Amino acid sequence: MYTPETSKHFEVFVDPVSGMKSYVLKTKVALQQQSFYFVNRAMDDGGRYLWFYCSNPPAMYRTLGVVDFEDDEVRLFPETEFIGGPLVDTDTGEAIYGAHQGIYKKSPKGGVPVRLCPVPDELKKYGKPTSLATHITCTPDKTELFLDARSGDHFILGTLSLKDGSFRVWREYDFCRNHAQMNPVRDDLVLYAEDHWTDNATNTMNRIRYNEKGIFMRLWTMTRDGVETMYPPLDGQRATHEWWSRDGRILYYCKYTSEEGNNGITGINLETGTHKVYAPVRAWHAFSSLRDDFYVYDENDVFYRGTPSRVGFYNAATGKQIYIVSQNPALAPRENPSPYHLDPHPQLVFNDKYVSYTIAQKRYTEVALTPVAQLLEATK
Repeated sequence: MYTPETSKHFEVFVDPVSGMKSYVLKTKVALQQQSFYFVNRAMDDGGRYLWFYCSNPPAMYRTLGVVDFEDDEVRLFPETEFIGGPLVDTDTGEAIYGAHQGIYKKSPKGGVPVRLCPVPDELKKYGKPTSLATHITCTPDKTELFLDARSGDHFILGTLSLKDGSFRVWREYDFCRNHAQMNPVRDDLVLYAEDHWTDNATNTMNRIRYNEKGIFMRLWTMTRDGVETMYPPLDGQRATHEWWSRDGRILYYCKYTSEEGNNGITGINLETGTHKVYAPVRAWHAFSSLRDDFYVYDENDVFYRGTPSRVGFYNAATGKQIYIVSQNPALAPRENPSPYHLDPHPQLVFNDKYVSYTIAQKRYTEVALTPVAQLLEATK
């Protein structure tokens, strides 16, 4: 089997400051190619398939492409336009995504997508859904998908059975709750966020709320019976971009203040109650290793769509950090932001052998992989 190091479809990028080496997908099947959003791993655990997002500005829709390292081929699937962030089955390499006609499964080898079920009626009660999920996740036994759909100005969270297509509403809201993620070891617990959103009727931007105690109400979990728990961010600060540890024990998030910006990868151990900073870095998005002993993240100095960014690695065992990419230049000016979501979104894939992320060294974004072994060596 080929690897990013040996495939004809990749070229080397060496960061001019850190010297870290990445392998960038040079074969273009779309103008703009991006790694997956960080919570859903883009590669199967066998290392054969690397999925990625495809778009062609100024068109606003996205489809899927895949690198097949067994055949050393890159495939574009233009029929996979999605409104539900795709999930890769890390055992089979198949992609599951939400579309206007339902939930589909796509083989990385090609062929016609298989519709698993139509859009549930429960998600159409306030109008045609504009999104079926921020990013689809599944229960540990893979029999249900968790969706956080938007229908009109309502947000509906629940589980979709892959056995019979039935949908169970856990809760619905008339304000934004999204970024839902099933716990990786429990089928009765979901992590989700309160987020900023724009009201369709008035075009008004609604911000994440504070409660009567001044707590920023971003972080939530819910059990299958609809019981919610809100988690105050550490030190009375703010939280963003949350995810589960791989063993489901730790609720991770990136901590920040309006004055200091991002200031730490932080986590709450739901078993022990320990709430602490795990990595004192300027993380905007981040992801943890299998054993929670190293982290990858992106950072910026000021946020807007298309902002300059950096991609980093933090070794918790040594407390050392190194940049994978010391500077992605701006893809758009601050006064005229990009309409696209172009953050690097680094994640660990193929059993933590590589970091997958979006690199922005040229006019359009590209998909990149960097070996973890060199990062551990550089931070030992």
